[in-house]
Amino acid sequence: MLDAIGGKPELVDVEPSIDDWYANVIYIDGKKCVLLVHDGTLFASLALNVSVGMLRPIGGHVYSQIVRALESEGLPPTPWATSTTGRSPSPGLAVGASLGR
Repeated sequence: MLDAIGGKPELVDVEPSIDDWYANVIYIDGKKCVLLVHDGTLFASLALNVSVGMLRPIGGHVYSQIVRALESEGLPPTPWATSTTGRSPSPGLAVGASLGR
């Protein structure tokens, strides 16, 4: 995803958690889409036909997409509010390097 939006955001150094969300850019019929997946539940959301401008700064559109997807399923709209790891809830997102598991 970072290659698709260009630039290099500051990466945070945190331990992997089941509360993490992963974002990947995929192309469907030549249109850029973002696949978001929650690590602990594998809950997924697909944002269709996104532009680079929608993803800069990283976080805003991604966060909104996650909240809309959760609300559409009748789930709490703030996934960080029920963190199982003790991390404090945050309306923003931090970008960290993902580790292969």
